[in-house]
Amino acid sequence: MTTTRAQFEQRLAELTDPWLTRRQVEYLAGASRSAVVKWLAADPIPAEKTRTGPRRVQLIDRDTAATWTRAKLFPEDEDLGRQPGPRLAAEVQRLSYTAGERWRWTDIARMRGVTPGAISNLGRSYADHAVNPFPPAGPDNRRDAQAVSDWFHWYDSSRPGYAKRGAAAES
Repeated sequence: MTTTRAQFEQRLAELTDPWLTRRQVEYLAGASRSAVVKWLAADPIPAEKTRTGPRRVQLIDRDTAATWTRAKLFPEDEDLGRQPGPRLAAEVQRLSYTAGERWRWTDIARMRGVTPGAISNLGRSYADHAVNPFPPAGPDNRRDAQAVSDWFHWYDSSRPGYAKRGAAAES
């Protein structure tokens, strides 16, 4: 599930230590260990902002960790580019379009801040959805922008397939 800004700020307030472990960064981001490891491999934190703690655990300066994590979760704030995965929008809003406009996977991905493969996979996964299927492509391999915008508004609002721990997923 995507971490919202409010969740991020609440978790950050809970973490009062001046140095955070990678596990605490995972908690702050609401992300898996593998996601944080991939983020660190792609965008390492400067060595001068880290130190080694007990048992050789890497510790990261709290402010640096917060800024770095915020940039990973909310790339539109930092204009850091696209992130992999079908991520839900942190805040529900409609994609803007002009009447009659048609979009390819890459157009949608750019607006959502994710990779085209993530959008393609998401579209295929929801192509046969019983309630709200992903808008089909026309002969030009493009989709109606209004239909795509409406679909993502539904997707971000209802959060299908995302459930709280222990709860059954919605469909």
